[in-house]
Amino acid sequence: MRYRYIPKSEDYAAKNAVYHWLRHWSEEGVLDAMRRRLLSLLEAEGKLELTEGRLGGSFVPSKGGERIGLSVKGNGSTLMVVSEESGLPVAFLFEAVNTHESQLAR
Repeated sequence: MRYRYIPKSEDYAAKNAVYHWLRHWSEEGVLDAMRRRLLSLLEAEGKLELTEGRLGGSFVPSKGGERIGLSVKGNGSTLMVVSEESGLPVAFLFEAVNTHESQLAR
């Protein structure tokens, strides 16, 4: 989500606060722990179908930072998403765009 789309209102945090906390939670493993916990709850309730899945990828343009590579589309990264049978995302991978998708899928 682009930060400019965050509504300006007392009901929402400031853009820089959103960026700060998402970055902090990502670096500390909080977001991954939440994802794993949610998936385990769904699996315990029989709401997760892992016998079949889907893999998708998308180019994410970027001006700089970690995991940035050069491609014919310019500088950027590849976002890969693995989803279970009903389409629920179960895993994410963010890597330099110059790493081929077939290597990321392994």
